[in-house]
Amino acid sequence: MLAKQKKELSLRKSREVILGHTAEKIAPFLNVFPCDPQKCQFLGQPIDYICFEDEKIAFIEVKSGKAKLSAKQRSIK
Repeated sequence: MLAKQKKELSLRKSREVILGHTAEKIAPFLNVFPCDPQKCQFLGQPIDYICFEDEKIAFIEVKSGKAKLSAKQRSIK
């Protein structure tokens, strides 16, 4: 029974990672995205997007579910 539980946990985590990667890619097309998508560049790691606005540069990290910032992301923040 333990092996089955480990496999289910692994599959769930894998699905969550895939969902997170998908959310990162579609985020600029949502109304709640804080910057003009045409002024953004996708980086992926450790920050998802960098946006060059007229008078500011914004670093954007997209998170889904209960995801938290990594240590590197917290130091950038």
